Amino acid sequence: MFFGISWFRDSNTETLVCFTIYMATFSWAMMPLITAYSLNKGEALYKKRPPPEGEKGLVPALKRNKWKYLAIGLQGASLFILLWTR
Repeated sequence: MFFGISWFRDSNTETLVCFTIYMATFSWAMMPLITAYSLNKGEALYKKRPPPEGEKGLVPALKRNKWKYLAIGLQGASLFILLWTR
């Protein structure tokens, strides 16, 4: 947000206010939505492919399902781009 404000530093006040409102609504509205989506998809992946007996920790799960987690992250980013910039 501060990078964007510094980018528009030579702009008029109305532009700065509009950009600040945009970034505030982005932070307060879209990020929780995408986070909730990603958590639900991750939970569904865990239920579909539970860890083997005795496996503990995040690193083995990430190694075992790295492409699935990457797909979930890309889906969340795509949703953000499609919904927010539309």
